[in-house]
Amino acid sequence: MKFDTFAKRLGKRLASIRQDKQMTQAQLAHESGLSLKYVSMIESGTNPSIRTVMKVCDALGTDVADVMEQEGIGSLPGRKAAKISAVQIDLPVDDPQMKKLLSFIRRLGADDRRRALRLLKTTFGSR
Repeated sequence: MKFDTFAKRLGKRLASIRQDKQMTQAQLAHESGLSLKYVSMIESGTNPSIRTVMKVCDALGTDVADVMEQEGIGSLPGRKAAKISAVQIDLPVDDPQMKKLLSFIRRLGADDRRRALRLLKTTFGSR
């Protein structure tokens, strides 16, 4: 299939990382605080929220930016830009507050970005 949605590509990548770490879906579900069924759905291409992706990435010991870059979605400062033409991204980028938040996070260095995401996760918790 030439066209994979963002969710399918993300799910495949997360499954690959999990398998490389020799984790089962049940272990990932436990570590991320999600149900086994939901982890399976994410890996199959269900479109998860960014909060859920952050939980899974945290449980896998990776971060969202690295996962997205490895899939050719987006880029990190100082690295070659990747094409996003064959990817569907469902973020409310029209929302002024979202634009402001994304702009702020993009300007952060890698360590500060991880701290900011950790702070957001701590502040808003696992819901």
